[in-house]
Amino acid sequence: MLKNVLLVGLGGALGSIVRYFISLLLAAKTFPFATFTVNILGVLL
Repeated sequence: MLKNVLLVGLGGALGSIVRYFISLLLAAKTFPFATFTVNILGVLL
C-alpha cells in the first residue's frame, strides 16, 4: 500500500512540474493551456 501511495505522489509531483514548464512555454492568460495539455497527455499515456 505504501508503494501505491508513493507512486501516486510521484505522479502528482511530475504532473505539476510538467504543467508549470508548459505554462512557461505557452504563457496564455485567457485559457489554461498548460493544464489542458498536461491532462490530455496524461490521458493518452
